[in-house]
Amino acid sequence: MIELIIRFIGRGLICGFFGALGFGLIINLPKKSVALSALFGGIAYMFYDILLFYFGQIYLATFFSSVLVATYSELLARKFKMPAIIFIVPGIVALVPGVGLYKTILKLLDNDFFGFLRQGTETIFIACAIAAAIATVNITVRTVCSRFRRKA
Repeated sequence: MIELIIRFIGRGLICGFFGALGFGLIINLPKKSVALSALFGGIAYMFYDILLFYFGQIYLATFFSSVLVATYSELLARKFKMPAIIFIVPGIVALVPGVGLYKTILKLLDNDFFGFLRQGTETIFIACAIAAAIATVNITVRTVCSRFRRKA
């Protein structure tokens, strides 16, 4: 049990935090959003790690972690009156399938065509899960907000 807690907090929260923090600093985010973006990036990666461990489905883990990132990004964007993309980008960095892209190109260069197709398909599905989650949350928030504005 202790090993799982160390794994999720150590690998998930801490590594996700520093990855999002570094990326946020590299892309020069506004100072008041860097710490929160990094914190929620770490939380999102820890959530991804927990879902992947317990359910074993990389696509579902990626989708629901991306929903978490997009949801808190929309909430923070409204609270701090900033665009949601400022909070989405650092939070999603840890979920982007960079290793999958690397392995896809490696299979192509090794002339392993079937491995290239398998790895490329998996990578594209992961990227589509991220995009679908962000779009779903964005559309839901805009629909709900427009209904509240009409009633007011």
